[in-house]
Amino acid sequence: MVLGSRDSFDYTGIGDTINLAARLESLCKFYQVPLLFSQEFWEAAQRQGCEEQVRLVDRARVKGKAQPTTVYTVSDAARPEFDEAYRKALAMFRLGNWATALEFLNSALSLRSEDPLCRLYEERCQEFLRQPPPSWDGVMTLKSK
Repeated sequence: MVLGSRDSFDYTGIGDTINLAARLESLCKFYQVPLLFSQEFWEAAQRQGCEEQVRLVDRARVKGKAQPTTVYTVSDAARPEFDEAYRKALAMFRLGNWATALEFLNSALSLRSEDPLCRLYEERCQEFLRQPPPSWDGVMTLKSK
């Protein structure tokens, strides 16, 4: 959309993609990462030859969208043992096996004690062990923008 005269223009983007990008940008603070992007973005980047290492952050329903979005961030080149424990923890978390997920998170945290994503999942697992969600499909529903 273009608004204005010959001398003054204002450009804007609208639509579902822009809405999702705005939601992901605002979730960076929540996840404590500098950058978030969707599965669709990552697949497009790979088709263009991107070989960057990425880290799965979450599978979530963002505010305003019914379908879940798989969310990634750029990897900070952690140790392979950490990456493996983290991946296994997320797999167990999605399956609803929160006790086993906690074991893998503890392994990951023994290698990187202050990792914000591991701490987030640790809190989620402990919460779900105390009070399991009524219908778990492996996807978090995020309420904030």
